[in-house]
Amino acid sequence: MKIWERKFRDTPAGTVDAKTLLGNFSKGSVNSSQTEMTSQGLLGVPEALMGEEQAKEEATVATRLASSFIEQGKYTEAETLLWYALKISEKTLGKEDLATVYCLGNLARLYQAQKQFVFAEFLYERAQQIATVKYKLVPKGTKQIVENYIQFLKETGREHHAAELKRHFDVLRNL
Repeated sequence: MKIWERKFRDTPAGTVDAKTLLGNFSKGSVNSSQTEMTSQGLLGVPEALMGEEQAKEEATVATRLASSFIEQGKYTEAETLLWYALKISEKTLGKEDLATVYCLGNLARLYQAQKQFVFAEFLYERAQQIATVKYKLVPKGTKQIVENYIQFLKETGREHHAAELKRHFDVLRNL
């Protein structure tokens, strides 16, 4: 079992239903005491039947809604949706797809906000590696992930590591 799957299973987010969150969000209320996440997608398409476009849309909807929850301080709901988006993205699009990178970056930002620094760093590092090696920081969102990681390193007292990553980032940006 992957570390992030264990993390999801062992957190309160593992008990919140992503589909219910989306339905309740549209009604203006969210109940975080739901049962296990279903295999039905937010858009009503079972995960097993999703094509690439549907998976990207599903991950995008979940990620946008999660960002809204993060801004409201509703971390359990955001965590549920982000893990759901990562699961869909990795399974359907692949572990190095751009949507997967964004899911990892958003999860890292969430854990940073919750001061769960060890896990945030793990996620930032994984997202940053894919963003720099595979995508060469071309999409704007990948640059933001690296900038967030640099800020994270500064916040956690690792100025030297942040400066080193920034130099590497600047070299890639100028290529």
